[in-house]
Amino acid sequence: MGKLLFWIAVAIIIYVIWTLVRISRRREERERAAGNGSRRADSARGDGDRPQIETMVQCAACDVHLPASEAVYSRGRAYCGPAHRDLDERRSAARAAADVPPDGADRNR
Repeated sequence: MGKLLFWIAVAIIIYVIWTLVRISRRREERERAAGNGSRRADSARGDGDRPQIETMVQCAACDVHLPASEAVYSRGRAYCGPAHRDLDERRSAARAAADVPPDGADRNR
């Protein structure tokens, strides 16, 4: 009778361990499917669960806000794209040309 109880106890222990392993694998699969698997890899690297914060800048031509890494820069100003950079440069050139009096005449006369 003692041997029978011993083998029943061993079978119960093996069953409990097998059940815990199955539950753990299912939980990992659910986390991966939900996208949380990448979060675990990030925390292992030390990045944590926080998203990266990026500075926002404003386009000098159209006033749209965009991430600083996506902006196009010229003469210390940020633009949302090369088209707006070129547009602003043409506007600045036109303003500069309008401020210069023709033939060097004094504008205050």
